Parts: sequence; structure tokens; C-alpha cells
Amino acid sequence: MARDGSNQRGKRMSNALEGDRLSMSSTALQVLPSLGGIGGTKFRSLVQEGFRRRQPESPLEWMPKHIRFPDGWEETRFDFDKCPHVRGFIELFVLDPSKRKANLPWATRLAKTTTLEGLVMWKADQDPVPMAALFPDNDSLAAVDDHLYPVFEACAPIAAQLPPKNLRNKRSVRLKNCTIRLASGGKKSSVSGFPSQWVVKFEHDKTNLRKSSEGDPSARLDSRTSGFCRNVKIMEEGTPCDKHLSRAHALMIAEDVQQVHFWVQCPHCKQFQTLHHDNIEWDKNEHGRSEAGLAAKTAWYKCVHKSCRIEDHHRTAMMQSGRWLIEGQRIDKNGKISGQPKVDSDTMVFGPLSKLYSLLIKGWGTIAAELVAARHAWALGNDKLIRKCYAETLGLPWDPQRRTVRTNDLAVRLRSDDHPERGVIPPWASFLTFTNDVGKIAEELLFYWMVTAWGGNCRGAVVDWGIWQTRQTFLKEWAAAQYQLGAEYFKIFGQPSCVDSGSYSLEIYELCRPIKNCYPSKGDTNSKAVDLYWPGYQRQGLSPRELELKKKANAHDLLYINSHLTQEWRVGLTEGRITPEMPGFVSLPADVCDSWQDHEDFLEELTADSYVDGEWIGENNEFGDTLRYARALAQCFTGNGKRWGKLPSLSNSSRIGPRFFSRSGAAPADPDRQHFVQGFK
Repeated sequence: MARDGSNQRGKRMSNALEGDRLSMSSTALQVLPSLGGIGGTKFRSLVQEGFRRRQPESPLEWMPKHIRFPDGWEETRFDFDKCPHVRGFIELFVLDPSKRKANLPWATRLAKTTTLEGLVMWKADQDPVPMAALFPDNDSLAAVDDHLYPVFEACAPIAAQLPPKNLRNKRSVRLKNCTIRLASGGKKSSVSGFPSQWVVKFEHDKTNLRKSSEGDPSARLDSRTSGFCRNVKIMEEGTPCDKHLSRAHALMIAEDVQQVHFWVQCPHCKQFQTLHHDNIEWDKNEHGRSEAGLAAKTAWYKCVHKSCRIEDHHRTAMMQSGRWLIEGQRIDKNGKISGQPKVDSDTMVFGPLSKLYSLLIKGWGTIAAELVAARHAWALGNDKLIRKCYAETLGLPWDPQRRTVRTNDLAVRLRSDDHPERGVIPPWASFLTFTNDVGKIAEELLFYWMVTAWGGNCRGAVVDWGIWQTRQTFLKEWAAAQYQLGAEYFKIFGQPSCVDSGSYSLEIYELCRPIKNCYPSKGDTNSKAVDLYWPGYQRQGLSPRELELKKKANAHDLLYINSHLTQEWRVGLTEGRITPEMPGFVSLPADVCDSWQDHEDFLEELTADSYVDGEWIGENNEFGDTLRYARALAQCFTGNGKRWGKLPSLSNSSRIGPRFFSRSGAAPADPDRQHFVQGFK
């Protein structure tokens, strides 16, 4: 106890002496004579300020203030009003210390290179750290004297740090406060031997892929950041290349990466949406054909929600209203964002972002003209323009194996005089099918639908097709849809229908359950099956006992579609092996075939899938899938083909009954059964 008391008295005396010392020190500073006009109090504040950590200026303020472009460039200074999508990228990624890597698969004229150069200059001036820049090849690295150094010289804070021209090189930019290492994807040694806290990669998709990360220059450069535990930033930009080589595409489909999309507000209905080139409209010539010059003069954008006409003069306000949304988030008319990101990750993909979002182009007509020219050349077998259009205009990776049938050939093969007009049911039709493939944007379902008329000896005709977004819109539009049949109009609601439930089973089951003649469907890859379809049972939420009772009652409530056989049928149809006089032929409206240039996206989707190494692969194939579903559903409705030619002509007095699945269940497979189309291999 005595020792404890002694220790406490010692501490009190020590604290008192320390206080006296600080007080004397403070008093001494206050009575110091003036040194060069600085008194003791001001001297103390200057010392404290010198040891205080400097707070860097925000890049959102610094970049417009300091970034200027060299003489002869189109623009003179960096302006967020002309590239509003950059502001959101900086806010979501650069200023968030939890984010490590970002990829910008952007088209041209979107300031992607300028953005990364500007961020490097900001970092070097405001918060210098070791940095590295990767160029795709030696030629690009050799061009730094023509692009990188002139940009640095035009920025006053960085120009003051640059070494004289005779001391510059192509290995590094040695500034007064930090060093930027310059590396090439074509030279392995250039990406080794230096630490980097910030890494930028220009035209990243053009950097050659290597089989191992050890030999991959991009991966090797990433490894140079491993010595820093925080505040690491890796930024990659570039237009995408071919899909099988594209680094950006690999990140776009990765499940552990945050996908971020730019949503803009319609100036009329105020609904937010992402922009797609399919929604650009333009006038046709007197023959109903597209011309690049006419498209450039007359193009406008159609709102995906209410078909509002969005002109060029609306573009500036529209783009400046844009917001980046991480997949899983939603935005309302007032710009309020709700929902949580679907994936928690430190890696983000901002895009793809097409030239539609650029305020550095003349308007919608610029893109329309490029699309028309590229589609015409591609239809004639020249793929150079379409490849360039995908990368530089749409910001999308090109799939060189995406189709083997040219759209103009397809239009010739599927044209029929007894099916003259889109939206009109042919007089020979006995029933309709309404089939749907389903996707998702953010949290909203997207329905790719097709109406097909059937009659005679397995003869089909595509009446109409389209896309409806959200479940409410889908149900409303479907209930109201009707098509001309002779002198009257025929409602399609109640006709045989199916909705693909592949990735969204519970939602589609719930949607279909109360609707007569509407069944959820699933693809099945059983290559040994001999039928185009077979009935099945929904299993979610059922106990084994309930499922067994369901099977005993033959209470079929699911349509399985034979993916392999329906794909074979689709390929045979599009390649011309199923001709108009054969069973299974499906025609397109003659007016669509005659103006095939205006429907190339739709025609391409009918041929998007290919059979490679024992499996069907392809993307952007939704309408090709709805066509396959229609063929299987028609076969199902006719009792596996037994009622073809026995059904009456379609009319409002011959509505379909309440059920079209056979309650007797699926018949056992017959191995000797002939193929559904004679001679089809």
C-alpha cells in the first residue's frame, strides 16, 4: 500500500513538472523576439501546420481547374458537363477506398483515355504515390512523346514537375514528387522490378493474352501492387475486342464482379433507362430501305418505356441526368436510388458504355449512319465494318462465330407470298402460340415474346415479336394484344403459351399459375430424347409425398423443351434445308423480308447459336429461342403432331379449350420412331 501511494505521488509530481515545462515553453515562444517579422505565436502555428497531413483536393474540382489539352486538339479543357459519366465513375470508384480494380469497356468519344491520364496527373500533384502505366504493345509505348508528354506539358502543376526534354525516356516519367513507370504488353521485362500503388492500363483488350498469369503482362503488373495494403487502384480502359480474346468480356460475365450500368432519364416521361442501339429510329427512302445519309439526318431515339421521341437537342440534359447503378440497385423518377448491390466486391466493370452516351458527337444520326453502313457490308459478307462498329460504336465484344447464315439469305429463304404482312394472321392459321424468353435488367424481368401462327401440315408463320419490360407491363400488353384476322381482330390471350423459367423458376411459376393455357417451360439437353417436348412437374416447395401424388394424377404443369432437337430444327430452317413444302417450315412476313436491312438484329438472333464441341453456344439469341419454343409448343398442342391438318381454321368462335396437355402423361419413347421431319439429319 505504501509503495502504491509513493508511485501516485511520483506521478503527480512528474505531471506537474511536465505542465510547468510546457507552460514555460509556451511562454518562451510567446516572448521570443521577432524573427524576420514572425512572432512566437505565429511561428508555433507554422510549425504545427508543417506537420499536419495535407488533404488532397478532390479530383472533381482539380481536373476541370487544371487539365488543359494541347494546341490542335478538338477540346481545350476537361469538362465534366461534356462527359458526365466520368463524374459518377470517380465518385463510385476513385474516391471509395474499398474499391481496388475497375474496368471501363467504353466505345470511342467517351473520354476514357483522357480520364485515366487526368486521374494520374491529379494523383501526382495532390497525393503522389508510385505509379505505372501499361500500353498494349511497343508501338503504343513509343508514341508517348506524341500523346502522353504533350498532355502533361499542358497541365501547369505537372509541367512544373517534368524533367527537361533531353532527360526524358520511354521507361518512366520522373516527376519531382513521384515516378510513373511506363510498361509495354509486348516487352516482358518492362513490367518487372518496381512497386506501384496506382496502375493504369490503356487499350487493355489489345494487350495480348498469355496462357499463364506469370507470362501475362497485365497480371504481372497487378502483382506489383502487392506491397501496398491499402489505397491501391488498378484502372483498365479500352474498346472490347473479339469475345474469345476479350479481357473486358471475361469480367462482364464474372459472378464475383460488380457490374455497373449508366442509367439516363427520359426528358418526357422522366423514367430512367439504359440506352440501346436497337431503339434508334430513322426514316427510310421511297423504297422503304435504309440509307446511311438519310439515317444521319433523320435519326431519333425511342424511349423504352413509353416510346417518347427523344431528339438531338434533348441529349445534353439526358446524359447529364445519368447515374451509375450497381447491379441490384434501382432508381425512381425522382432519381432516388434504392436496393443493395447484388455482389460485394472490390472489382467493378463500368459498362459496356456505347457511343450513344457521348456528348462529343453530333447526335443520334452519327450512330445511325454507322449502323446502316456496317449492317449493309456485313450482309454482303464483309465483317470489317461490323467489327469496328461493335468495338468503337457499341462498346461490345464481337463474336466471330456468332452466325453462319447471312441475313439477306435468311430473308430470301423464309419469305412466303401467303404471309404478306407483319401483324396480320394468315388465313390458313388454325391456332397461335405465344412464347417467351426471359431476361433481367436490374431487378425487373424482361420478356422477349413471339406470336406464331400454325396450320396445315406443320406450317408456321411468325406474326409479330417484341420486348416488354417488367411483369406488370407484360401482363397488361399481353391481355390487350390482338391481330388482324380477315375482317376482324383476334386476341392472343388464351392461346397456347409458354414462358421460359430457366433462371427465374419461382417468379415464372407464380406468373403462369393463374393464366389459362400458359405453362412455364424449361430446356432439356437430353440428346437421346426423340420428341420435341415432354410434360413435367413443378417441384419447388413440394414434399416428396405431394410430388408423388401429383405424378399419380398426371397433373402436368411444366413443359420441357428438347433443346437439341429444336436447335437442329432451327438450324435446318435457317440454312434452307427445310423448304416451304416440307413440314416444319416457318415463314417471316414478306414485308419484313423485303426490308431485311431494317430488321437485321432480329434476323441475327435467329441464327446466333452454333453447335461447337458437342454443345450449343451463342449469345443475343433470345428470339431464336422463342422460335424454338414455338415449334415445341405447337407440337405439344397437336398431340405430338397427331392433330396436324385436323384443326378448324382460326376464328373468334373457335377458342382454345382450357387444357392442352394430355392427362395420360408422356408416352414411352420408341427407339424406332422416325424423325419429325423426313430426311432431316
